[in-house]
Amino acid sequence: MGILSLPGRFAVLVGGLLLFFGTGVEPADSAARDRPDRGAARPPIRRTTAGSAGSFAGFLGGREGDHAFDIAVDAQGCAYVVGYTWNPPGRETDFPLTPGAWDRSYNGDHDAFVTKFSADGDRIIYSTLLGGTGNDYGYGIVVDTAGRAYVTGSTASRDFPVTPDTFSTEHSGESDIFVTVLDPSGSGLVFSTLVGGSREEKGADIALGPNGCVFTVGTTWSDDFPVTPGAFDSGFNGIGYTCDGVVFRLDAAGGDLLYSTYLGGSGEDYGNGVAVDTAGRAHVTGQTYRSDFPTTPGSFSPEFNGGYDAFLTKLEPDGSGLVYSTFLGGSSFDGGHAVALDDQGQAVVAGETLSGDFPRGAWSQRMGPGGYMDAFAVKLDSTGSAVLYAGVLGGSGYDWATGIAEGPGGHILIAGSSDSVNFPIRAGDPGRPSAWISDIFAARIDPAAGSLRFSTRLGGSENEWGYGLAVNADGDAFLTGETWSADFPATPGAYDEVFDNRVCDAVAARLVTLVPKKSPVRR
Repeated sequence: MGILSLPGRFAVLVGGLLLFFGTGVEPADSAARDRPDRGAARPPIRRTTAGSAGSFAGFLGGREGDHAFDIAVDAQGCAYVVGYTWNPPGRETDFPLTPGAWDRSYNGDHDAFVTKFSADGDRIIYSTLLGGTGNDYGYGIVVDTAGRAYVTGSTASRDFPVTPDTFSTEHSGESDIFVTVLDPSGSGLVFSTLVGGSREEKGADIALGPNGCVFTVGTTWSDDFPVTPGAFDSGFNGIGYTCDGVVFRLDAAGGDLLYSTYLGGSGEDYGNGVAVDTAGRAHVTGQTYRSDFPTTPGSFSPEFNGGYDAFLTKLEPDGSGLVYSTFLGGSSFDGGHAVALDDQGQAVVAGETLSGDFPRGAWSQRMGPGGYMDAFAVKLDSTGSAVLYAGVLGGSGYDWATGIAEGPGGHILIAGSSDSVNFPIRAGDPGRPSAWISDIFAARIDPAAGSLRFSTRLGGSENEWGYGLAVNADGDAFLTGETWSADFPATPGAYDEVFDNRVCDAVAARLVTLVPKKSPVRR
C-alpha cells in the first residue's frame, strides 16, 4: 500500500538506481469550488521545462497541508497518488485540480484526493477531490489494467459520494470505510460504497483479486461492523473501546459483500496492508498486542512474543478460514505496515521493530548499527511456516518501513522514514545525515547475496516521511510521502521549485532500476 507528502524534487544516481523526486503543479483557480461546474475552465497546469524521458519531479499541493499516503502505477507507467488535503474553512482551495475531473469543489476541512500523472511526469492527466462536508482521508490505492483507480480510506461525511445499487449508500457511524472506483478519465465514479458500523472505521489498504473482486483491509472500533455468514470471525473481539482488524471482499460491481470478517483478539488490533494471490487468498499484515490474536499451528511463530507483535495472516478465498496466521516480533514493539507477493505467492512484509530479539530466518542480516527503532523486511514461505529472509535496517534513532515490493532478480525494495544520524548509507551513495530530523529513505536489498545494494536518505532541514511503494512492469519503483522542508532538494526546471506551503506538501518519487527485469510483483 500504498503514501507521501513532501515538497521538492531531485534526481541522482544511487547504487544502480536513478531516483527522481517530486510531483508539483500550479494551484487551481477559484472556479474549482463550484461543484456544479466540475468542468469549468482554469489555466492549464504548467511545466517549467521538459525533463528527461521517463522522469518527473515537483510538488503536489496548495498553500496548506497536503498529505499523500499511497501510490500505484498502471501498465503505461502513469503514477496515481492518493491522500488528503486540508483547507481552512471559508477559503478558496488552491489544490491543483483539472478541468472535467469528478469533483473540483472543496467539500470540508479535509478532502481526499486522487491525482494521476503522465508516464514522464510532464503533466497531470487528472486530479480530483473526493469527499463530503465532514473529514475524508484517502489511504490506499490500486489500479486495474483498464486504468480504473480503486481507492479506500475513511469518511466522516454523511454526504460522501456513493452510487446506487452498491453494498451500502448510507453512512453508519462516526466514520466509515469507503471504497470508490474512478473511471480511467477521472471524470466519474464506476462505483462508490461505504462499509462500517456504529463507531469508527479506517480503510488502510486495497487490492484486486480474481474476476475484478476488491479486497480491503482496515480497522474498526464497532461491534456491529457488517460481517457475512460463514466468515472466519463474525464477532467483535475487543474489550471496551479497543479495535479489531477487518478484511472484506466486494464483487467487481461493488454491490455484494462476498465476505467480511473481523481479525483480532481482545486488545488493539490494526489491519494495515493487504496483497492477494491469483487464487483470491488475501495476505494481511498489521499489529496486535494480545496473545489471543488468532494464529495457526505449525506457523512460524504461533505464540505471542510480547509488547506489540506484527502479524501475517493468509485467508481462504471465501474468508471462511485461515490458511496460516503467524506473529512476527520479539519481546518489545513490532508492527507490520505493508505486504507484497512474489511470483510464487510468497509474502514479504515491511514494518518497524524495537525488539533486539526480532526473529531470524534462513537468511538474516542486520544492516546498520541498530537503535531505538529499526525498519524490517521479512519474507515467509507460502505455508507461513518458515522465514526465508529477515533483514533489519537502521541507525541509532527511529527508523521504520512503510512500503515494500519484490523487484527484479528477487531484490527487496523497501521505503520509509529515518531520523538516525548514522542510518546506513551505502559507500558512494549520496546521503544527508541530519541531527534527529526525519528523512525519507529508500533501500534495495539482495537477500541471495546478503548485501544492501543501495540505501539513501532524502530530505531538507525539516521533517520528511516516506510511506508507499509501487513497482511497474519494468521493475521501476515509485514512492510517495511528505515534506515540511523549504529546502528539500529540487531538480532545476521542475514543475515547481519553490516550497510555498505553510505546512507540508505531497510528492512522488520514481526509481528506475538498472538491473535485469522480471515480471511485475502482484500487489
